[in-house]
Amino acid sequence: MTIQKAAQIIEAEHDRLDVPVNKPALFLEPDPSNATLTVRQRFERTFVPNLFRQASVTEAMPPLLIKADGVPRTASVSSRLGSLANALDPNSAFYENDFRSYNCSKAALNTLVLNYAKMLDDAGSLVNVVCPGQTETQRVG
Repeated sequence: MTIQKAAQIIEAEHDRLDVPVNKPALFLEPDPSNATLTVRQRFERTFVPNLFRQASVTEAMPPLLIKADGVPRTASVSSRLGSLANALDPNSAFYENDFRSYNCSKAALNTLVLNYAKMLDDAGSLVNVVCPGQTETQRVG
């Protein structure tokens, strides 16, 4: 299913979208099976889900968000690893780690969300970024 098709289904079935929650989280660096990937491969495989797909989904939704019941909202799940301040803080728990592609994808996501806040400001929307910490998924036990 395409993103545009999903937006059409949401519109047909609900006529609005109150709160999309975007949780892109592909983290390749800690997995030893990815050690043979080139830098370019790591960045491409990380940025596609963590940034490009989120941008594509979010860009398709503003017409539905503007129809939200109440204040239009978006929520994006990011990470402290995308914080520029934490990246330079030697006291940060992650200072010594080298997770370049993931860190960069989350820093880019944080900037993208700031742009959405500006883009949706006229609609009175609330654009949120949250960092819940490491959460259990199919890949993370």
